[in-house]
Amino acid sequence: MRSIFGYLREYWLSLNKGVFTVSVSLISLMIFCNYHFSISPYLSKQPFYLSVSGWYFIFLLALSFPYLLYYSFKHFTHQFNSKFVALLLIAPAFFAWKMAANLDFAISSNKADNEYWNQVIYWPFKLAVMFICLGITWQFLIKSSHFMALPQKALKQSLTCLC
Repeated sequence: MRSIFGYLREYWLSLNKGVFTVSVSLISLMIFCNYHFSISPYLSKQPFYLSVSGWYFIFLLALSFPYLLYYSFKHFTHQFNSKFVALLLIAPAFFAWKMAANLDFAISSNKADNEYWNQVIYWPFKLAVMFICLGITWQFLIKSSHFMALPQKALKQSLTCLC
C-alpha cells in the first residue's frame, strides 16, 4: 500500500502550478478582503435574502474560478456537461444557506435555557438540512450506487434504523 506521501507527490507533480498559484492568490485575497472589509459581519446584518445572495456569489466565485482558469488556459480536459454545471451552481447555494441561516428556536421562556438549547440544536439541525439537500441533489443528478461513500444498501439500513 502506498504511503500518503506517494499520493501527495503524485498530485503535486500532476498539478498545473500556474492555475494553483493564481487560485491560491485569489483565495488569499478573498480571505484578506473578508477580514479587512468585514464582509462576513456585514452580510450577517443584512436581510436573509441579501445575505444568502452575497454568500452565494462569493462561493460561486471561489468554486468556479479554478475551472474557469483551466478552461481559459486550454488545460481543461473534462467537458462541462449539464450535471456538472448544475452541481457547480447548486453547491454555492448550500454553502450560502449554511452561512446565512441564523436559527433561533424559542424553546424556553428562560433566556439562559433558550440559549443553551439553541446551541445544542443549531449544528445538528444544519447538518440534517445539509444532509437532506445533498440527498435530494444526489437523487436527481447523480443516482449512483453510493452516497457520500456509503453503499446505498447500508445507507437505507441506517436511515431505517434512525426512523
